[in-house]
Amino acid sequence: IEMKDLKSKLEKALGKWKKADVPNITFTTPKVNSKNTLYLMDRPESEQSVILAGHLTEKYGDVSQIALEQMVSILGGDFTSRINMNLREDKHWAYGASGFVMGAKAERPFIMYAPVQTDKSAESVTELRKEIAEFISTRPVTKEELEKVKTNQILSLPGQWETNSSVNQSITNLVNYGLPDDYYQKYDANVRNLSLQEVRDVSKKVVKPEAVNWFMVGDRAKIADKLDELGFDAIIEIDADGNPKKPAIKEVKPEIKN
Repeated sequence: IEMKDLKSKLEKALGKWKKADVPNITFTTPKVNSKNTLYLMDRPESEQSVILAGHLTEKYGDVSQIALEQMVSILGGDFTSRINMNLREDKHWAYGASGFVMGAKAERPFIMYAPVQTDKSAESVTELRKEIAEFISTRPVTKEELEKVKTNQILSLPGQWETNSSVNQSITNLVNYGLPDDYYQKYDANVRNLSLQEVRDVSKKVVKPEAVNWFMVGDRAKIADKLDELGFDAIIEIDADGNPKKPAIKEVKPEIKN
């Protein structure tokens, strides 16, 4: 189809549309009232436990999105990410484990996800804690890790817009996040020029081990005892709707001084 024909059809179909009032939505900073808390959902006879852990992190645009994407790939986004290689390839406790930052314009959740074998539920929490703590301290992103994910990202670009749906998603991203029209034209060069220090700096802004809350679904009778040994400030059992079922299994009471 030629552009003039397309414009003619669009004008005929949509030309009489009038712009409506666009509501102004204000995002308030969400308040998180807990950290180092485990919310446990009992599912008797479960063959595995499902672990979700995370915290809120920066808004879209507050850190380099390209650096964030590469950081996520290294920590939990790719098959060869640290989290998956630990729990699946090294320990064989999970068929797959990952980490990611969800898309949102305001504060976004940083999440770790790991379905693990029941008898290694507590041990898996320990390993996930170790991975994120070391990621911003003793084992930061390496040059080799960064070059690998950058190469993977660049080589995947030719196939990124093979369908109308994928093109539409990219256009949606431009609109949702106020990106420049040439964002994807410059994307290749921006990935290539990304430095190791940029990724390490973003890691320290995004990954906050001390702020993590935990959620687990599993057979409480088989996993609760070991979970109690992990040093959670509180372990709260919840029902299928997320409501507390009874007082916390474990709760640290504030110290009372005379």
